[in-house]
Amino acid sequence: MKKPFFIGVLLISSLVAAQSKKTVADYWKSHATKKDVLLETLKTDLKGDYISYDGKWEGGGEFAVWRRKNGTDLIGQTNHGCGPACTTMSVTFWEASKTDVTKKVLPAITAAQEKAMQALYKQKTSDSVETSWYLKFPQKGTTILVRSGEYSDADVVLGSYTFNGSSFVFVLAK
Repeated sequence: MKKPFFIGVLLISSLVAAQSKKTVADYWKSHATKKDVLLETLKTDLKGDYISYDGKWEGGGEFAVWRRKNGTDLIGQTNHGCGPACTTMSVTFWEASKTDVTKKVLPAITAAQEKAMQALYKQKTSDSVETSWYLKFPQKGTTILVRSGEYSDADVVLGSYTFNGSSFVFVLAK
């Protein structure tokens, strides 16, 4: 008799927890930086835990949620500037408590990795100039792409940040 009762309590607890899970829109309201009040457009994908926006400036950004293995949420935001090339102007990661954990979860690209990305860009485009780069949050999945921000038509994936369930690991593209 106790087993069905226990299973029922577990099911109800799971349903309540699932219903109380914050959405990307909830986090947007509580975490987005003040710069974002100058928005031109806002596109929300609740299922993908993703928001993209265009600013009234030349650029925009993205806002997304990664669900960690330990049950906590990791919230990220980028702001991009464009013209003539697009670059990531800022990237911030928070825990739900609004604690900035960017340096803990997103390793900086080293000088050697930057050099390798420049070589990859030149190899894939036959271009002799260096490129800027920007981060592209995923609308589906959990991997952040590092893309060339060159103003030409060459849009090259230079690397990625793979989510391991708690933080990100940089991987150079091939």
